Amino acid sequence: MLILPCAGGVGGTTLCALLGTELALARSGRVVAVDIHPNGGSLGVRFPHRTDASVRSLAEAVVERGRLTAVQVEAFLQDTASRLGVLTSPRAPEVTEALSTAELRRVTEVLQEYHQFLVLDGCSDLTHALTQATLCTASHLALVVGTGVDGAVAAADTVKWLRHNGFEELLSRSDAVVIRRSASRGARLPELREYLDSFCASTSLLPYDAHLAQGGVLDRRLVSTSLRKAMSPILANVVQGIARASASTD
Repeated sequence: MLILPCAGGVGGTTLCALLGTELALARSGRVVAVDIHPNGGSLGVRFPHRTDASVRSLAEAVVERGRLTAVQVEAFLQDTASRLGVLTSPRAPEVTEALSTAELRRVTEVLQEYHQFLVLDGCSDLTHALTQATLCTASHLALVVGTGVDGAVAAADTVKWLRHNGFEELLSRSDAVVIRRSASRGARLPELREYLDSFCASTSLLPYDAHLAQGGVLDRRLVSTSLRKAMSPILANVVQGIARASASTD
């Protein structure tokens, strides 16, 4: 599935880390969160750093070695306490080229061979080749929306683009997640929710959480009870949505 933020800074990577962690704890199959930001994302910041491997190094290994074993693939992943595997983007200063669509395809194919769920941490640039390639292959979509007027405008622009570029059916099965990034209540949340409900399968609100707002390593023990409760229906919606999409392709 693809995590698609409607704008930068609305919490897309936060949702990817949270959702990936909860899926890994709830499912018997292996779950992997993958950072596919073209210019290097921050998913790796959310988890303890245990390897310098990245999306690109895995793509290069597939080209060099051909088919990889499960053990070889696991060596590229950051392992977490929740059993979530994390594949980060390269952050070395000498890496100047964005991941190509061919590299992304190699990575997703080898990961899907050994893992049940892939959660892709995408970027808000709908015109980027990586975003469009992932939209074409994603079985499920989570739209991440910010609060306030700017969040509503970005959400409307994203919905309009998806509807007019061939992704209306994917949008209709998607889950919209509105994330409060501050303790303030935000503007026009009922209107925003009503708008999103008219295009998406569900709309959920994640409350402000002081631990997540720090932007560092995710420690599930420090996440508020209210946020964990709010994640439960999102998790259920995602699992059901992926199951329906898989059944329709069988």
